[in-house]
Amino acid sequence: MRSFVSFIEERFLFSRAKPSLELWELQSTVDGLCPQLKTAKLILRATTKAFTSDQSRNSASWKLVQLAVKTTASVSKSIEKHGGRIKLSSTISNLGDTLIKIQRLAMEEPSAMFPSDDWNIRQSRLIEELTEILESFEALEHSSDNKDDHRREQATKPVQNGYSYTESSRHPPSNMQDQRNEHTNTESISTGASHFAGAKNVRISGGSFNNILGNYIKTEIIQQERTIEGIVEGSRVLTIEDVSLDHEVFKGQGYRFYSGFSNGKVVAMKVYQGRRARERAMIAAEFSQKIMHPNIPQMIGVSPRNSGLSFLVFDGDYECVADHILEHALRSGLDQSLTFGLRTVVGLSSALDYLNDMDYPLGSVGLDHFVVLSCRGNIVVHFEPEEAAKVSPVSGGKSPETALQIFHSLCQRVFDGAAKTHYENEHVSRTSDEYEVYTEQWNEFLAGYGQSDQRFHSHQDDAEPAEESEPTQPPNYRPELVWHPRRGDHTSLEQIARQFQRSLNEHTRWSKLSLERRQGRTSMRTPHRCLGYGRMEITLTPDIKRSAIVSHETPNPREICSICKEVVQEREVFKCACGKPDDGSRTVKCAICNNYQHRRCALPHLTPGSRVSDFACRRCKLDPRLSPDVARNQFQRAFGKEYLKENGLFERNRAGGYAGFIGPPGTDVSFFEEMLRTVPDHTAPPEVDSDDDEALGLPLPKISTFIIIP
Repeated sequence: MRSFVSFIEERFLFSRAKPSLELWELQSTVDGLCPQLKTAKLILRATTKAFTSDQSRNSASWKLVQLAVKTTASVSKSIEKHGGRIKLSSTISNLGDTLIKIQRLAMEEPSAMFPSDDWNIRQSRLIEELTEILESFEALEHSSDNKDDHRREQATKPVQNGYSYTESSRHPPSNMQDQRNEHTNTESISTGASHFAGAKNVRISGGSFNNILGNYIKTEIIQQERTIEGIVEGSRVLTIEDVSLDHEVFKGQGYRFYSGFSNGKVVAMKVYQGRRARERAMIAAEFSQKIMHPNIPQMIGVSPRNSGLSFLVFDGDYECVADHILEHALRSGLDQSLTFGLRTVVGLSSALDYLNDMDYPLGSVGLDHFVVLSCRGNIVVHFEPEEAAKVSPVSGGKSPETALQIFHSLCQRVFDGAAKTHYENEHVSRTSDEYEVYTEQWNEFLAGYGQSDQRFHSHQDDAEPAEESEPTQPPNYRPELVWHPRRGDHTSLEQIARQFQRSLNEHTRWSKLSLERRQGRTSMRTPHRCLGYGRMEITLTPDIKRSAIVSHETPNPREICSICKEVVQEREVFKCACGKPDDGSRTVKCAICNNYQHRRCALPHLTPGSRVSDFACRRCKLDPRLSPDVARNQFQRAFGKEYLKENGLFERNRAGGYAGFIGPPGTDVSFFEEMLRTVPDHTAPPEVDSDDDEALGLPLPKISTFIIIP
């Protein structure tokens, strides 16, 4: 009968999710743990199995589990090497307790984009526990190695002058036999106060003597570390072996930025490339030594001077550029979008204000050299200080105005970068002045994040025909962040950072931040207004009191409409058959002439069961009264040139003076067949309404006969 533990293990580890190479490698490492870590193996196998999807393996918990597996694997190697000579029971027990805590924390990771402060604190404590456990095993390993070395040394050391002083005795032996017996049972580390306690008439000349109690590090190792020089003085020197890379965060101009591990901590590594890699790394290291700010990367190590690779090591868990994190936040809804928008403004304004107070020549750094990163949800500004080092104090390059301009540009770039997937060629185009022309203020937010306030659509509802039976479709509002610096606003970076930090605390800790809700209008009118489209712009300004959440039902130029998936053109034509102008209501585009119509005018002419995207206006429904040239042109639009080339209907018919008619499948053509037999040449079709012709703007050509083209 299978044991109860095996039964539970099979049930607990069962999973149908698609595995990955990364997950297989991690599970293979767990399976290779030594037998003494059976409990740890079971816990880690169960924990890794829980991370089944690609999304879950991008979370913070996954990195913590990876670190736990790597730490346990190092402990396993230590046990296999020295397991028989060191006491391990208590340390292994501590490891098991820590792994259980990690498993629970991983299962409790919140679904929100940014975990709570309590969750982050617990994660940091568990990382510290893993580091302490690994250090304790390394200490036991060093202790065991030192004992073995000392035993071998004592076994080969001759007895001189008839005396051999042992660590287990404070007095010299009385005879040679006792000396040899005690020498055989000696220990390598003294537990007494001195090697020479109680000794008399002892003369020592020459040599170096050390009295060491407990664990120690060999002096030759310390001496070796002291000989390694870094690319700059005053910083910790790390070799390539000290850092384990995990993934690439981004590629800069002449360098790459990675995330990895070093001594049980998550770090970032900036590796320089190119001819002047060493020189540029030295300039950046000297600059980073003078910087201490939470929104600027904190350097904790540099590469050796004699290394073939020049790199800097920074503290922190960097996920990716801020644009990508913000893009995910926008998909999560309004609350997460507003939170990250406030964090972005706080981080950028605080970092640039700090650099400006240091009299750093920000104007000498090209805007393309600035990279805005996300480090555990915290906004960090990174740039390459190489060009700034070439600026002399006389040439300047620093001023509050310059820092403020860079701040505005970075805010707009980050916010636009998060929304670029919704625009053609990923280039956000905002040419309207929506914020300046708001006319109405919402008293209540759009109920349910998608229910539009009917007050703003009264002009549409009044115009809808009574027989319209199409169900109403509330807009599906897509959140978008907009940075809008107002003209003449000279709010300083310090003031911006202070008031936005206060608003962020209010929004995340105490209560939800209340911003004005407004209905926006677009100065560059575009008739593209698909039913169901909606855009919610979180418009932030340097003065937080002027910020607002603005609702739009008209897309921006070059935007990919979320309803019809077409690119909105900057100049589109509205020409409805009713003859009335665009009144801001919902519209439908003709599939043939691409002109927009009132939706209320188009719906009655749709064929039952057809799609709105197949709508053809009254002008483009081919009519027997059209001249051959007009009919041929519309024939090409409706069926394409290939059909015309293959059949050649209009080529032949035009020579005979015929006009044509094209109708959709199922069109009743009996009326036209009757006209073919009865209508004489050079006359207009019967029952022609002159008023209708004027509305349609159609000519009444002289035609010889009709031909039916189904």
